[in-house]
Amino acid sequence: MGVFKKIFKSDDLAQTPVSKPAEVAKEAKSQATVALRAPEIKSSLKSALLYPVITEKSSMLQAHNQYVFAVEPRANKMVIAQAIETVYGIKPMAVGVSWVRGKTRVRGRRRGKTPNWKKAIVTLPQGKTITVAEGV
Repeated sequence: MGVFKKIFKSDDLAQTPVSKPAEVAKEAKSQATVALRAPEIKSSLKSALLYPVITEKSSMLQAHNQYVFAVEPRANKMVIAQAIETVYGIKPMAVGVSWVRGKTRVRGRRRGKTPNWKKAIVTLPQGKTITVAEGV
């Protein structure tokens, strides 16, 4: 406190308004979440869908209006549905999410493993299609 006494005079400290720490923390937190929430949602929507998964099974699912996408590991069903709606302009009826285990690979004497990844099966309304994954 000796350093502060030299810098500030005692009457300068008495004139500053004193607010409760809980109120200051609550106000700062609410302002920070409002400021961070909008860019956070936009960036998560852009990066939620990584790429469409094009396999024999996913091609068969297209007949049932279901499309398979590799998605960001932290993305949940709601974020994936919003990403489909913003990217393709179609609101999905249902979103299913599952984890795909990485495979063990052997190269010479070395063993490795491909990374685990998250996939989403998106069901679209009847009559709606996504042209990116069509006809492959």
